[in-house]
Amino acid sequence: MIQIHGGVMLASESPRVLSKWQNRHLLDAKKEASQSKDTSTKIGAVVVRSDNTVAGKGYNGLARGVNDEHIHDREFKYGAVIHAESNCMDSVRDPTLQDYTLFVWGLCSCGSCTARAINRGISHIICVQEKERPDWEVSFSYARTQAIESGITFEVFNLNEIDPRLKNIAFPDFSVPFLEW
Repeated sequence: MIQIHGGVMLASESPRVLSKWQNRHLLDAKKEASQSKDTSTKIGAVVVRSDNTVAGKGYNGLARGVNDEHIHDREFKYGAVIHAESNCMDSVRDPTLQDYTLFVWGLCSCGSCTARAINRGISHIICVQEKERPDWEVSFSYARTQAIESGITFEVFNLNEIDPRLKNIAFPDFSVPFLEW
């Protein structure tokens, strides 16, 4: 697990126990990920106020009105997809996200999404990374650097570091049309 608290990067061999609320919000982020039409990478995000109420949710996908079939064209997808964190923050109606927590399921937040979260006032990011993605490592390193320098808390968990009940819950694949269930 990678932990960055108050701008200091900590290495931890023993997994930190997540609270019931943190587990609940990660489960919400996992549920959001299931909404993505992208069959290869499903990412979900939830932003939460300090009183544990949900301010916004989102998943990775194309902009409103864009044909979902484009998600299967890798080149188009990488140029046009909106990350879950951005969709999530865009769904929040609160004027500020000061001291809110961003929960992300699927991959670690990239450098761009982390920068956006920092600028919106988010003080804590918790990510569950389902699989290793060496192709994203440079962007993840930008995210970690920004977290350290801005003083936010940034935690990344692998699947083997979280409550097994959380990782074993399955949601329907919403990328398949409803009539095919």
